[in-house]
Order: sequence, then structure tokens, then C-alpha cells
Amino acid sequence: MDLLRLDPRRQPSGIWKIRPSGGEPVQVTRHGGFYAFETPDGQWLYVCYPPKLSRMRPDGSEETPLRNDVAGNFWVIGGHSVYVLSGRPGPGMDLLRAPFGGSVFETVYDFSDANVPTSGGTALGVPDDESYLIYRRQTRLLTTLMLIENFR
Repeated sequence: MDLLRLDPRRQPSGIWKIRPSGGEPVQVTRHGGFYAFETPDGQWLYVCYPPKLSRMRPDGSEETPLRNDVAGNFWVIGGHSVYVLSGRPGPGMDLLRAPFGGSVFETVYDFSDANVPTSGGTALGVPDDESYLIYRRQTRLLTTLMLIENFR
């Protein structure tokens, strides 16, 4: 399996790969990219260059734009599908799903209440069997100032 990595020296950002045993890096994307995940079967590579999400072959061929409304950490691949959160963070945000290789997304869940995912790191997680979704939600923000007395 090849490793995917971001090349920070190039503008715009792009996705590159290199074999775990070493060798020369090979550029995969031609239109930028910030986040990339290969499907478990190795058939597809999903790349996000916020707000754009594209699907391509792991060699960079057959690039297909899928969505233009995806935040960098509001999408994830499962065992059979790619999942994205659509809309602005907050009530009314939808969880969408499309099968690997597909371009049509269906609504899986509508976050119409206050329990919406929040960012600040990877926001979504789906196991290979896609039996549930884990998401990050900030419930409150606390800042604590600590005093250490007699510190030497």
C-alpha cells in the first residue's frame, strides 16, 4: 500500500504518495488537495480541497468532482460509502452518503436539533461495517486558570 502525504512546499497544496520502503514521491492530484483517504478496497481515492470533494483512482486518473460544500474535517469514508456533512455547522446540517464510485448522495440523517457535530480535529468516524457514526460535538467551552503556590 502506498502512503499519501501532503507536500507543503508546493502551491497549491497537493496530494503525493510514496512507498513505505522509500523511493521518489509521485504527485497524485493535479488540482490541489488537502485531505485524502483511499477506500478499503484500494479502488478509489477521495480528496478534499475545501470546499471541494473529488473522487479519483489512486493513480490520480478519472478525477470526478462530487461536492462543493465540504469542510475539511466534515467527511469520512466507511467500508462501502463516503459520508459528508452538508450545509453550515449548526441545526439543519445533513449527513449525506454515497456508495464508493457513486456520485449521488442520499440524506442519512438531519441534524435539526442542537446535537450537531463541531470541528476542531477530525469530526466524524465510521467503522468498516457502517453500523454507526461517531462525531465530535463540543458541549461547552471552559477555560481554567490554575495557581501553583510555593513553586520552586
